[in-house]
Order: sequence, then C-alpha cells, then structure tokens
Amino acid sequence: MSALMQLAELEVLQIQLLLEAVHRYYGFNCLHYAIGSIKHRIWNSIQRDKLASISQLQAKICTNKGQER
Repeated sequence: MSALMQLAELEVLQIQLLLEAVHRYYGFNCLHYAIGSIKHRIWNSIQRDKLASISQLQAKICTNKGQER
C-alpha cells in the first residue's frame, strides 16, 4: 500500500471518529453523510478555526460542549 493511500485511509478514519464523537456528544448523527461533502465541511471548519488537523477539531468539539456557535 502506498503512503498516499495510507494517508487517505487515515483521513477517512479520523473523519469517522470525529463524526462518532459528534454523535455521542451532541446527538447529531452524520455518519451516513457522503464522505466528500462532510470532508469539505470539516476542512473548511479546520481552516476557519486556524487548526492543523482533524484531530485538533475533534479535541475542540469534545472540550467545548455547551459552547456551540
């Protein structure tokens, strides 16, 4: 498996974990959304909040419960 494929698979796994966290913390089930659409929204949020990774966005979401926008 190439390094690029491994990175793509890792990104999909991180997205799935993020969506699971959103579902558990906030009750919103986005797990059935198209991966391309949700990926675009996630990266827009990462850029808007000046974060570096999906993991940082997940940490922010999990630690800011009750402080939704």
